[in-house]
Amino acid sequence: MNLRYSITSILLFFLGWVLNYNRQFLYGVVEGYAPRNMVFSVVVLFPIFMLSFGFGVYGFIRELKCLEKDGVDLRSILVILHALPSIVIGLLVIMVTISFLTA
Repeated sequence: MNLRYSITSILLFFLGWVLNYNRQFLYGVVEGYAPRNMVFSVVVLFPIFMLSFGFGVYGFIRELKCLEKDGVDLRSILVILHALPSIVIGLLVIMVTISFLTA
């Protein structure tokens, strides 16, 4: 079950990355036009990255609890490796959002 959470986390992470990369083609958001970029980031990217972060943290913590009972195997290593990028990027998104909101 933890592997499902970590795979969902990494898929959401890549979905957000692809949407961000193709924002002009898909949504017509012109690069350099601040209001539309901000709305796109808040409405589309922030929820995707926060869901990815939530699934990654949940799968990571559950897997750490299972490591105490079962020990280290290939599945647990895959869960941790799939969850880490989402956790790191999620923390960065949270820090950047807090810095923008407090500025």
